[in-house]
Amino acid sequence: MLSDHQIFKAPLAVNTKATIRIRTPNAFAAELTASEVEVLPLVDGIRRYNTVINDYKQGWCTYYYEFADVPEVEFFCGGVNEKTPRAAALWRQGNLLHFGFEQSASEMNATGRAMLVNSVAYISRFTEDRPIDVTPSVFGAEPVGTTRRRAGYFTDATKFPDYRVEWLTTTFSTVALREFDSRDRAAATAWFQQARPWLHPGPGNRLEVDQEAKSLGVQFDSPEFFSKTILALRDEMTAAKAATLLARYAPEGPGASADADTWAKWWKDNAPYLFYSEMGSARIHPSRQAVTISVSLETVTA
Repeated sequence: MLSDHQIFKAPLAVNTKATIRIRTPNAFAAELTASEVEVLPLVDGIRRYNTVINDYKQGWCTYYYEFADVPEVEFFCGGVNEKTPRAAALWRQGNLLHFGFEQSASEMNATGRAMLVNSVAYISRFTEDRPIDVTPSVFGAEPVGTTRRRAGYFTDATKFPDYRVEWLTTTFSTVALREFDSRDRAAATAWFQQARPWLHPGPGNRLEVDQEAKSLGVQFDSPEFFSKTILALRDEMTAAKAATLLARYAPEGPGASADADTWAKWWKDNAPYLFYSEMGSARIHPSRQAVTISVSLETVTA
């Protein structure tokens, strides 16, 4: 899918209408009901579109939609891939631009070369921006925590009829798996829908219920997280759990040993710049770029 974005217009015009229709890739069939999709070829001489992924060097695509709602993210287009039609091939976060097409400029056609040139020209504008989300590497020692959005795919039997319930054992912790029958899709779905507000990455980044958050009735992705948790921090009966939650979900804050007044001040100072990201292991981060700009403007005003 191509967006109507200036990256396709300058400095070189890309004819986004010069698409051809191909059979819907097998990997897209679960989400796209049409028998054909439109694509814009970036290389010439493609003979078999049904095997194009294996006939050419494969690039990289990203599940950008997992953090599409955080600041400074733009999606430009996807590409034919073996994962999902929603995966992004060309997108930006801060001053980081992902150009996922593997072919060199000499291997591309005029359309591909224009997109590459335009991408370099476009990202060069963002000299003051930074990628502000925190996402773990898939090549790290621990598995990457699954977002609740993705973990919940198994609940939609219509869209994902071939989902294998044994995959749940790689998504949920052993503690969570004891709470439902992972071999019974209906039972697992009922449990997930009830537990979803409290699911977070536990040991090994497997999802499990955050018992501290559930016991306090505080949802960590809610706008009321700080007000409710700081209030609980002032009550000696709930202070320990509240301190744990604040340190867990706002790791850039003053820390688990800080008192309620210190947390309240930090929240007041950073509230306009905070954003929640589930790709970053369910954390609340301040946009340092926005904070820096704000401080600079205050200095200029003074």
